[in-house]
Amino acid sequence: MTIGLFTYTPSSFIIHFTNGAVTINWNDIESIFAYKVDWFTFDDVYLDLIVNSEIISMCEDIDGFETFTETLHQHLPTLKSWWVVVPPAFATNFTMLYDKFGRTQQEVEDIYYKNLQ
Repeated sequence: MTIGLFTYTPSSFIIHFTNGAVTINWNDIESIFAYKVDWFTFDDVYLDLIVNSEIISMCEDIDGFETFTETLHQHLPTLKSWWVVVPPAFATNFTMLYDKFGRTQQEVEDIYYKNLQ
């Protein structure tokens, strides 16, 4: 089934980016973060999926995002809703929504984000 930029199979999904496609197995998702980017007059919400120790970022504006987040919840039922980062306006609200291994947000940030700042 294909909806927007996403194609779904029982064990995986494919994101069709302009520069190619990425296949992700549901079981390979290690962590998910949500945050906002302030564009002065509006915010965009982003999801970072950490898959096989790589960060894959996607914006809420991509075609099929809503269906993707619904499907994500079906495969990862302990996933928190990405809406938790929406209020207040113009704040980043970097929040871990899911971690496969039960780590704290700080532990995951130290592993994947400390060299990005």
